Order: sequence, then structure tokens, then C-alpha cells
Amino acid sequence: MSHTKFYEILGVSKDADEKTIKKSYKKLALKWHPDKNPDNQEEAKKKFEEISNAYQVLVDPEKRQIYDKYGEEGLDQSGGGGMSPEDIFSHIFGAHGMGNHGMGMGQQVRKAREVVYQVKVSLKDLYMGKTIVCNVDVDRLCALCAGKGCSKIDKCGKCDGRGFVVIRRRLGPGMVQQMQMACPNCHGEGEVKDKSTLCHNCEGQGSKSVKEEFKFDVERGMKHGEHRVYRGEGNEIRDCQQGDVILVVEEQEDPNFKRSEDDLIYTKQITLAESLTYLSFNFTHLNGEVIDVYDDRIIKANSYHLFDDLGMPIRGRDGEFGNLIVRYVIDYPDRLTHNQKSCILKLLGEKSKRRQGGGGSKTNYNCVLLEGNESSDDEEDEDQHDPNQCPTQ
Repeated sequence: MSHTKFYEILGVSKDADEKTIKKSYKKLALKWHPDKNPDNQEEAKKKFEEISNAYQVLVDPEKRQIYDKYGEEGLDQSGGGGMSPEDIFSHIFGAHGMGNHGMGMGQQVRKAREVVYQVKVSLKDLYMGKTIVCNVDVDRLCALCAGKGCSKIDKCGKCDGRGFVVIRRRLGPGMVQQMQMACPNCHGEGEVKDKSTLCHNCEGQGSKSVKEEFKFDVERGMKHGEHRVYRGEGNEIRDCQQGDVILVVEEQEDPNFKRSEDDLIYTKQITLAESLTYLSFNFTHLNGEVIDVYDDRIIKANSYHLFDDLGMPIRGRDGEFGNLIVRYVIDYPDRLTHNQKSCILKLLGEKSKRRQGGGGSKTNYNCVLLEGNESSDDEEDEDQHDPNQCPTQ
């Protein structure tokens, strides 16, 4: 026999997951809460109780399994008690119930801490756009103890249930400083758990960490650090408003391209011969297009080619792109022979400046030639005149 009554009350299918059940409960509980239906409180109260009863059964895996097999009679025989509809409502929406939904506006609802999750996104996905499924760890109220963590909770004797204590500090003769601080005994909660009645399912924590699935739409042109907030879908803590989940873009380094705002930078290492004669190569863009580069001009150090509209998509400006910058790093030879140098000087019409041994006096200094990662523009302009090879003679 198929037992579907509770599923029908919440308007969900038999294979609905906990998230779907909870979402449906929230919607219906807000609609049928007696305080929101002053003109038909009897009907609303009945509906509200049905919704709450169905919810606390279907959200509990053990009770749901019993119900699916044996129906309501099976639940009665199992002896499983339950919380009152108002208690369930309070645990879901916070200590002040409908404080954020048009009721109890004068009261402030505490909110569970937010969950921040870094979404690792490749530069290609930031260019093309993509939907990424993220499995995020969030705290969910324990279904067995409904977030209490135990079956017995006592008022804190140290702060008398207020959650804070007042301490006084003597600063000097006739001077006393009075300060208010969270109660060290109950950690500001105003109540303490009876350790002998701790819930075995959540080990007294009141909540359990679970993996929740969030879909993150990476829009074209998004940047590192941009984020999306999923309000009210984060941590659950008893007597608190449900927290938020924040997914943050973490741009991953690309092996070929670097990003500078809306521009893309591609660095190409070339030989000295290529820089002085003919430059010809190709590479694959992030969008899959093959870019061909040919230039027979002299390529000086720190030179670059600029391609319009081949950079990153610009957010908020459809069809507009930054620039693609192809930078060149010239690979100079480690050394040249005297014959090669003579050949180069001959080609360039320069006279040899090689020193001959003997004759004349000179002062010797300890001089070391060092190589740096970055050279000044003037130094690189001079270096680019040093040829790479001598043609065969």
C-alpha cells in the first residue's frame, strides 16, 4: 500500500529530497500560520498542524522510512513523539518566528554565520561562461533532536538565563568600571544542556554538517573575487535565522594567458634571429580560435602586438571585449665565437673593436657581468643589435 498523504499535504513527490521538503514547508507554514489568518484561525490552525506534522515526519529519515512502509499507524506503534507546530516553526524561522515576515517587527532575530565557499574557475571558463555545481558543507538542524542537542535543557544558573553577566573592575579610589560580557558558563545562550541527555545523532551539537549542492552560473567576463549570495540557504542553528551561502570566484592561473582587467596577455619567447628577420607562429586563443602572427619587421625588446577585441568579454557591455596583447621575450645566445662576431660586424658594416694583446698600460678592475630578469628600455634597445647567428660562409 502506498502512503502519500503527508507528501500531498506538503505538495512534494515521494522522491523529494530534504531541501525540497523544507522549502515547501516554509512556503506553506507562512501561508497558514494562525497569526496570519485572523479571520479563519480554526481552519488555519488545522492546516498549520497538518503541515507541521507532515514536515517533521518526512524530514526525519527514520520516521520517513517507517511512514513509507507502514503509514501513520506504524509511526504510532514506533512511539516516536514530536515537537509542537510552533516549536518547529520557531526552529526554522528563528527564535522570534515571523519577525522577518511581517510579525514581531520590533524584535531582532539572530542569524547563523555565513558560509563562504571559494569556487575555482579557469580563465577559459571566465571567458566562455559556465555553470559549475558546487558541493558546499553546511550545518543542518539535527532531525532527531530538532536542533536542541539534548532532550533536557536547563536555564543557566550563573546568568539566570540572560546570557550575559555584569562584572565590575576597580580603577581607583571611588572609581568602578562596570562591563557586560557573555556568560562563560552558557556562552551567551542563557541555557545549558543536560549532558546525560545529549543527542547521539548529533553528539549534542544540535546540527550536523552535510553536503549541499549549489549551482553557480559563471558569467562571461567575471573577475576574481566576484561573488553570489544564496540568502537563507546556509547554516541552521536553533533559535536563529538561517544563514547565507556566499560563493566567491577564485580565478585559476592559466598556462598560456594572463589577465589584466579586461585585457589578455600572451607572452611569446622568440630567438634573436626571429626578432631580426621573420617572425611567424600561431597559438590557440581561449575561445578556440587559432591566431596566426607574421611580421618581417625588427622586433625590439619589450615590443608587443595589440589585437583589438580579442581580450576578455566586458561585463555589462554585450559584445564588447578588451584587447589581446602578445608580448615578446627575446632569447639571446649565451655566447658567440670570435669568427661569428667578425661575421656579424661585417654584415652590419662595423669595424672590429677586439683588443689586441700587448702594448700600452691599463688599470685592471674586478668586473662581473650579471644577468637580470628585467632590463631597462635603454639596455634592451642596445642588446637588440647583437645578432644571434652568422650566415654560413
